[in-house]
Amino acid sequence: MVTIMSYFQGTTLSASTIKVYEPCIQKWRELVPDKSLEYIIYNPRQAIRTLALHLKKREKIEKKSVCTMNNLRNYIAPILAVLRHSPHIAPTVPDRQEFAKLWLEILNEVSKPMKDRQKQHLPTVNQSKKGGSRLTYDQIIQRRDQGDLGMYEHLLLSMYTYIYPVRADYYATELVKDGNEPTTANYIRIEKDHSELVIRDFKTAKVYPPIHYPQLPDILHQVILRSLEKEPRLYLFEKPNGKPYSRNSFSQWASRTLHQIFGVEMTLTLIRHHFISTLSMDVPVIELEEIGQLMGHSIPTQRMYKWYPQKKEDGEVEEDEEDGEDGEDGEVEEDEEDGEDEEDEEDEEEKDEEE
Repeated sequence: MVTIMSYFQGTTLSASTIKVYEPCIQKWRELVPDKSLEYIIYNPRQAIRTLALHLKKREKIEKKSVCTMNNLRNYIAPILAVLRHSPHIAPTVPDRQEFAKLWLEILNEVSKPMKDRQKQHLPTVNQSKKGGSRLTYDQIIQRRDQGDLGMYEHLLLSMYTYIYPVRADYYATELVKDGNEPTTANYIRIEKDHSELVIRDFKTAKVYPPIHYPQLPDILHQVILRSLEKEPRLYLFEKPNGKPYSRNSFSQWASRTLHQIFGVEMTLTLIRHHFISTLSMDVPVIELEEIGQLMGHSIPTQRMYKWYPQKKEDGEVEEDEEDGEDGEDGEVEEDEEDGEDEEDEEDEEEKDEEE
């Protein structure tokens, strides 16, 4: 029996990707005959039907959308990764390359609707159902500066607007003071007159160099100092019990907090899209590369992130449909339980580069 933490040992996949993939494989195995990974690999269509039935049962119980194309994709991708990266897993599987091609075809089939919308520079179906997709970056900035936000709310918006917005990478960001050495991969070194930010643990760290700001903008440095005056702590963002967040729990907390701030569903990924939508793609490549490195992605991904206003035939800007009560999201709430990552659907390019 394969243990849950041994699927990707010794591979080049990032720790954050492995942390998402392994629980998905384990949970899927629990649903199929003999709890067999080989059964899933040999019988993809049957295994996917079994998984879909399980997710639909959960929908009835949990009263929210769970059986979505995005969630199915988040289970399919780990199986493909096993075939590509882990020959020590299910070693009896013959023709691994042929099965890898089959699972890649299935993954592409499931991902096609999302990728088609990305190619049109449109929000995905999930994103368009979130009211936050209809905000603008200027509105986000204006809300940050209104002066009525709580300490953590203002700090969250400040970290994602005064500098280029990253993913959910501030989940366990240590605040290092008094000449001490950091004990975490992501940290802010605070001096009297400036702060330095280093992010080494992020989704595409195997592809891109560390995200590094030798000196944060002074206005952001002051926001951090004022937050520490109000609430002394060891980490940039902490749970009520004083412990740091995990990546998924930080993503969930941020989504809830942003919802409270704006009164509509909002995510960190949407902020990234809104920011990139303000960029001109006609500037020198070196400028786009610098921005991309500080956001942890490539120039092609920047271009894919950029949204353009969609016009109807009569020339009017087309509005998204109203939010549905049971839309195709749920991935934020599902993060910790099933490993569904609300940012995964935005980062196919980086995942392809990593794999």
